[in-house]
Amino acid sequence: MKQERIVEIIELYRHRAKAAREASLLDKSREMDDFADFVEKNSGSFLEDAYTKESELWEEYDNDY
Repeated sequence: MKQERIVEIIELYRHRAKAAREASLLDKSREMDDFADFVEKNSGSFLEDAYTKESELWEEYDNDY
């Protein structure tokens, strides 16, 4: 997963959390903020996992051909 995509996900959920707060949906707002926090906190792992999987796929491809 690219860094830009992770940032887009975080921004999307921050925006949704704000909209939920404005609609007085505090539980939903908190849930969306928590998810954005989780993605932000673990973004390095997501990127590392994506690069590892990509490397494995290319290695399998090279071995097959």
